[in-house]
Amino acid sequence: MGRTEDERLHAGMLAAVLRLFSRWSSLDVQRAVARQAGLAIEPTDVRAVYALGLHGGAMRPSALAEELQLTRPTASKMLARLDAAGLAARDDDPQDGRASLIGLSPDGADAFERLYAAGIAMMRESVRAWTPEERGVFAAQLDRFVEAVMPPNDGSARIGSADLT
Repeated sequence: MGRTEDERLHAGMLAAVLRLFSRWSSLDVQRAVARQAGLAIEPTDVRAVYALGLHGGAMRPSALAEELQLTRPTASKMLARLDAAGLAARDDDPQDGRASLIGLSPDGADAFERLYAAGIAMMRESVRAWTPEERGVFAAQLDRFVEAVMPPNDGSARIGSADLT
């Protein structure tokens, strides 16, 4: 039995998203972005700098591990590398003396800005042949798509519970 046009459309979208995630999260691409930003950091640490920079402030290491979908020991090793590189700063959590908060150091904030600029350059290059109108439509639809599939802030998963048909 063949797929319906609607099933082919959704299968094509899924395949495209999976290819994009796979490619852009690859070590090769993360290494290239770090190199373009002039940073000598592990490609696996690029996501952590992005996450901390986009968060806009300090967060608990466990929250960063959850954000990056890492185990706590893996996140701890990654944070140790960022700390050794002078990109992370650890402070006591004022709400819980037993806990700490991790954020970007001034050098880390600079690294984030350079990574962010490299990411924008990558996006610009990806759509350089598109018209301004096409870029605007894509940006709006991408925002709409991300809002539809990202879990809400209350921790409940939207994927699987939302009607994405």
